[in-house]
Amino acid sequence: MSRDKYFKGYNPDFVSAYGKRDWQKDMRLMTESREALYYWLGQYAEASNEVSFWKGEATAEKERATNLIADLLFAYINKDEIHPHDFEIQAFEHALIYLRENYQSSKYDPKLFEDQLERMRRLTGNE
Repeated sequence: MSRDKYFKGYNPDFVSAYGKRDWQKDMRLMTESREALYYWLGQYAEASNEVSFWKGEATAEKERATNLIADLLFAYINKDEIHPHDFEIQAFEHALIYLRENYQSSKYDPKLFEDQLERMRRLTGNE
């Protein structure tokens, strides 16, 4: 395979007036190719950095959701129907904040959760 596909406009049969290869043209074409290579390497580095950023964001959001679920399970296991503990209310508040930011479905009405939080606060006197 010839190197034509790597050098735009390169003509391998081009010779100078002396019957030798025109090395100035070769150097010019190699310089253009090097610049193109640097451009694409820069594009790759930029895209790679962006992927790393979003991967970090996703990891942080996953950790936040995992901690929230753990708090809710702990609160559920240790719940007190008559007098809710502070950690139960706090877990419920954090879950409500998370749902306000991320919940897209119409399966549950957000008012249901807000009303429950108010009931829990009234029972403890933390209105």
